[in-house]
Amino acid sequence: MCINIWTIWCLLCVEEMPELNKIKAEFEGKNVQFASLSVDTDSAKLQKFIDSKKFHFEDLTLKNIKYKNAILNFLDKKPLNFENTTQAIPLTYLVKNGKVIHKIEGGTYATELRKLINDNL
Repeated sequence: MCINIWTIWCLLCVEEMPELNKIKAEFEGKNVQFASLSVDTDSAKLQKFIDSKKFHFEDLTLKNIKYKNAILNFLDKKPLNFENTTQAIPLTYLVKNGKVIHKIEGGTYATELRKLINDNL
């Protein structure tokens, strides 16, 4: 599974979305899922952005708002109840068999991400 952490106010997050959408399309039908989790705090603005269909990943944020912190802590290998007040974004994680196998901080390089996904299918 490829999970992208982002927010609507992060220019780099929004700029990388078209490339991430292409990567998702390339792996359609293969054994990999793509999801996103926003660290936005304004649910109305987030919903409006999601409705714009600019990002083709399934967004987990609004369905899991109660568990957002726990999900972020799991990905960062912190206790699930850890009070996480800062988050560097964008972040992209590869998760396999319930374990984080790779973390990309900052913008995602398409070539690197494609290779990581292919190597771990």
